[in-house]
Amino acid sequence: MVKFAAVNESTLSQEEAKLSPIEKRILMGIRATKDHLEQKGEKINFQRIVLRFQKIHDCLQKVRDAHEAIDVDKSGKIDLSELHMALKHLFGDGVSKEDAEALFQISDLNAEDDEEGLDVKEFIVLCTVGFILADSEGGAHFAEGSLLAKDKNFRNAMMDILKAYLIFDRSAKGYIEEADLAKMLTNDYDDGGATQLLLTDERWKELDVDGSGRVDFQEFVYAFSQWCSLEDDDDEEDE
Repeated sequence: MVKFAAVNESTLSQEEAKLSPIEKRILMGIRATKDHLEQKGEKINFQRIVLRFQKIHDCLQKVRDAHEAIDVDKSGKIDLSELHMALKHLFGDGVSKEDAEALFQISDLNAEDDEEGLDVKEFIVLCTVGFILADSEGGAHFAEGSLLAKDKNFRNAMMDILKAYLIFDRSAKGYIEEADLAKMLTNDYDDGGATQLLLTDERWKELDVDGSGRVDFQEFVYAFSQWCSLEDDDDEEDE
């Protein structure tokens, strides 16, 4: 059974305490990962993440395939009625109805612009958020037979996405601001210039989906899934 971690409210600031329950869980999961990496003495390097783009892309393709299989009515979106099948595939049995609906709502980034439902990139957001919530308890609750339990490469790809996010949100405050981007582009990390090559103005315009001036984790994942597929996109344009 999947059991998502509880939130210790005493560690949150006044602003953070106003977040929704699912947003608090995401924030605490991000911070738990940051603490774990620091305890291991692991320094995140964006160049290494870039070098793993193909492996990440291959793993995300499994998510795309799952989205297509779960999209029973072939609408191009997974609606709430189809979501439970998706969560069972990812995490096994045991995700509560409340958690399922919260995951759905937090991942449906374009809900105001179109009909409700998760497109492929939003489904990738859901998978990554779900991974953070489950992994925050050490991965002990990945149900046997679920994708997260049986596929180590998939878990590694989810962690790579989280590491990439933490390169920008170094204090794990739960969002990225323009100043965070500026720090990255001053080469505070020795990544051989990989960051400058990838993070063009166009790419960064993709990040702030809601136009708030802040990029939260879900928005980052939404864009990052596209970065890992840039070569495929170029191939399609050439055809």
